[in-house]
Amino acid sequence: MTIGVKAGYNTSQVTDITDAAYKGGFTGGGFLSLGIGPFAAVTVEGLYVEKKTDVGGDQFQQNFIEIPVLVSGRFGAGILQPRVYAGIGPSFETTCEVEVSGTTVSTTDCSTEGIDTKTTYWSAAFGAGLDFALPLLVITTDARYNLGLSEISDSTGSAKWNNWMFLVGVGLRIGK
Repeated sequence: MTIGVKAGYNTSQVTDITDAAYKGGFTGGGFLSLGIGPFAAVTVEGLYVEKKTDVGGDQFQQNFIEIPVLVSGRFGAGILQPRVYAGIGPSFETTCEVEVSGTTVSTTDCSTEGIDTKTTYWSAAFGAGLDFALPLLVITTDARYNLGLSEISDSTGSAKWNNWMFLVGVGLRIGK
């Protein structure tokens, strides 16, 4: 079992909206990884994720607490351990902001700008990483793609968040 923290860069875009462009934000939180045999693990994360996109000069941002559950396969048992993983998880909206022509309008649900967002969101995660397994610590790196499964709002049609995450973390091994 490994418990730790990770943080990194997240770049997001909303699908099916004309002129939506990727925009970067912060991602960070904790993880708990349970080994299943020598080469597999189940990991549960609790991450704070900023998802932002530019749409025609305006910025739309939703911040979430994401709780992905990931199943991974590890290759190798030495110090360097490459891995691949996939999983699914819910996200819970914490804030929603719209920046229109340089003026920030901040609300919990974007209702001031007429945007009615869903507060629970689902995505699928696919990624790869490289772990540096030291005797008591694991230094972990991840590159992950999150594919949006839920629509952002009932009023935006099929608009969904898609994003890339690049994370670095450190974990403490507990037990074997």
